[in-house]
Amino acid sequence: MGCDGGSIPKRGELVKTKKTAEKPDAASQTLATWFFCALSKLPLQVPVVACGYGRLYNKSAVLEFLIDPTKYGDGDVVCSHIQSLKDVTTLNLSSNPAYSSQSQSASVILGSFSDQASIPQFCCPITQKEMNGKSRFVCIRSCGCVLSEQAMKEVASTSCLVCGQPFKQADVFVVNPSLPEDITAAFLRVKELKMQDMERKRIKKAEKEAKKEAKQTRNNAQVDKAKVSGGDEDLDKTQKKDRKRSAFDNDNLNDHHENGTAHRRPNKVAQNINMTLPDLAHLQPGARPVSDTIKSLYVKRDKDGKSLEKQGNFLVRGTFNRFATGF
Repeated sequence: MGCDGGSIPKRGELVKTKKTAEKPDAASQTLATWFFCALSKLPLQVPVVACGYGRLYNKSAVLEFLIDPTKYGDGDVVCSHIQSLKDVTTLNLSSNPAYSSQSQSASVILGSFSDQASIPQFCCPITQKEMNGKSRFVCIRSCGCVLSEQAMKEVASTSCLVCGQPFKQADVFVVNPSLPEDITAAFLRVKELKMQDMERKRIKKAEKEAKKEAKQTRNNAQVDKAKVSGGDEDLDKTQKKDRKRSAFDNDNLNDHHENGTAHRRPNKVAQNINMTLPDLAHLQPGARPVSDTIKSLYVKRDKDGKSLEKQGNFLVRGTFNRFATGF
């Protein structure tokens, strides 16, 4: 057969088989997970935060998302569980001594992953393992310190190995979990945290309502007791003020009454204000009475107008005549 210009069909051309699902590139997924923000898809920059699922974000991107949820196209899918900054943990990351901006730009390229090993920005402060996805890293929620899981297992302690702050095992979660059991545990932890937050809010609201109701009951009891006893010690502040005001008004009333009508005592200040002033307009300027205090301010002169004081200053020299003739 052959050499006749025809072709022999193969099995793949005659039998249709189920297509194999395309598998994502593991290296590209590792690069996107550990080197870039899960929301903005930009390289990670300090400060870095992590959600309850262990995903890494730039804090600036989370703030922009909270202000404008439409800032990023897939924000409602990636960060739907983030309602405020309380839902994320600010990470205390240790810088990698081998990292530099030149090496990072040479090894990591947006949209591709070179065969050359990339140099991550951060590493474990205990074991010096790099955060490149090859080793498991955990975060302590109470303090935000990030270190390798190996360091946590080798040095068993109830205090953080980085900052020394005590923590509970429930505060530890895996960063960027990849195993199915880790992902399931992360979802359960987020659900539990939401339930705890709702319970805490419910208890706080109940306590506030109980305090308000107790205060209202106490005020009502005081008012009822004041109505029964009528004593000053049981009256509320408003009633005490009214009693003091009425007592002050009663003191100003006259002791005697004329024609059945009570007259108020004249106030001394009112008497001085309403007093009749003497009519001095018909007097000559020199004949008008002047007090001794005013006279002491000016130079003394005799009947002829000559000064009786030999010395005087320019402030009071000859001013009394001008003052006296001004009336």
